[in-house]
Amino acid sequence: MNEDRNRSSRLGTRWLLSGIATIATVILSLGFGPGSALAHTSLISTDPTDGSLLATAPATVTFTFNEPIDPVTESFVLLDSDGTSRPLELDASGPIVRVALPGDLPEGTHVVGWRVISADGHPVSGAFTFSIGYVSETGIPTEPPSTTARSVEWVLDIAEGFAYLGLLMAAGLAIFRVLSVSAGVAPRASTWTIAAWSAGIAIVATALTLPLTVARQFGYSLQSLFTPARWTDELDTNQVNWLISLIVGLLIALLASRQATPTGTEAITLTGVAIAVISPTLSGHTNSFTPIWVFRTSNVLHVLTGSIWLGGLIGILLLLRPAKDQNDGDPGASARVVTRFSAVAGVVLAVLLATAVTSAWITLGSLNALWTTDYGRLVLIKAGLVLAASLVAAWNHFRLVPAIEKIPDRSTVWMQLRRTVATEAALLCVVALVTGFLVNQNPLESSAAGPGGPPPIAKIEVAVGDNQLTGTIDPALVGQSELTITLTDAHGEPFEAAAPPVVKMRLRATDIGPFEFETTEGESPGTYTATVQFPSTGLWDVEIPIRISRFEETTARVTVEIR
Repeated sequence: MNEDRNRSSRLGTRWLLSGIATIATVILSLGFGPGSALAHTSLISTDPTDGSLLATAPATVTFTFNEPIDPVTESFVLLDSDGTSRPLELDASGPIVRVALPGDLPEGTHVVGWRVISADGHPVSGAFTFSIGYVSETGIPTEPPSTTARSVEWVLDIAEGFAYLGLLMAAGLAIFRVLSVSAGVAPRASTWTIAAWSAGIAIVATALTLPLTVARQFGYSLQSLFTPARWTDELDTNQVNWLISLIVGLLIALLASRQATPTGTEAITLTGVAIAVISPTLSGHTNSFTPIWVFRTSNVLHVLTGSIWLGGLIGILLLLRPAKDQNDGDPGASARVVTRFSAVAGVVLAVLLATAVTSAWITLGSLNALWTTDYGRLVLIKAGLVLAASLVAAWNHFRLVPAIEKIPDRSTVWMQLRRTVATEAALLCVVALVTGFLVNQNPLESSAAGPGGPPPIAKIEVAVGDNQLTGTIDPALVGQSELTITLTDAHGEPFEAAAPPVVKMRLRATDIGPFEFETTEGESPGTYTATVQFPSTGLWDVEIPIRISRFEETTARVTVEIR
């Protein structure tokens, strides 16, 4: 029996490696090669700067982003000092957006609201202020209200979840039918029927994400889905390619795997599965993180192994019913399939975990992001569900499968296996639905340290010759922050530099930077402030040259973590 099990293990591993080789071939044939992209869209600077006080009204406002963007023209608005909202005309080129301002701006504080679409399709928005002549005493909101209805976000997340669930089940059941045939067992007809229904769910749900994504990007309401233009205008080309690839791949896989006997179409089935599991990576986060070929390949293998796992569990549930209930099946044949799948599952789980860690590390960049971002917390939830499913899988592999191999017609073990497999499959279905919420989160959108908690603050304390520099970056998050530094001498007394320092910042892990920000004198002696921008999470090297006298200058260097 051990020899049979070892042979099944070797065959299962060889079968899986063959499938992965097929996936790699399709990746190369589709031109799935290296590329370049930035982490996520962030506003680096504006001209005039946020909070600036100007003597005269500027003719234009210039936005500089860290990557090429697609501006949402109607979302660039000016709220002038008397509360009047004015539309703006844009001129966008790559990462630069220039906005022409009206020539009759009154004195006082003005707010400019903006909204752009990043390379991964996520909308990014914000606002900043500038004042002409004087700062208005009346409060003007610096953050524009969200124009995207929460209902659009929820429906899009749910649609994404069912798209992934349908894809995993359809592709996985097609693979399971190949696995069953290779074990010499005719798969049940219901596996193909459920695979076909799952494919239909995946296609319909993916089609729904197209207009829902447009609604989220441009701030339309849920009712806009009933407008024909939402289904034809402004659709993202990458998402359309996703839908087409999904339809083609699933059709090939289903038609090739329909036969219940060996037909020589196994390679065609795996090719169809390859095209289908690649389809989600044609849109979304895979367009925004480098190295892009590593991230995309990791995501493809992650979806593939998830399909094998979930589809195999569903197929085994269907296979176990006759052996458990009517006893009109062949327990020995069922045992062979269960043994083969159990052998494959070990390799699948190893690849799944490796790709999950790789993708999470690339998107999050630091451990802190696991609990300081919504994306990170969803990753933890997904990891917890996968861990629970893995424990159930381990019980099946080490306890129940050996018992079945020893006594294939032992009905009590089959009943127990069916219950545990059902539990395992249910957990993976929830994982697929959580993935729908996960892919629509901005991985680099930092949040408070905890629900209701204060945002993190980076503290600076470094010696500058015989003097001391202390300060804070508040908040230590992606986006706009306030830098405050204080200089004290050896006796702890404040001293003033010969000139306000110019701060330089560079992201250590990449070529982003250096960015320079001028400081201004604060209200207290020896105190300087600056408004700075962090376009990405990670460790940032900060240099602050301090001119102690006309002929003497020393530089304070410190590293801060931005979440």
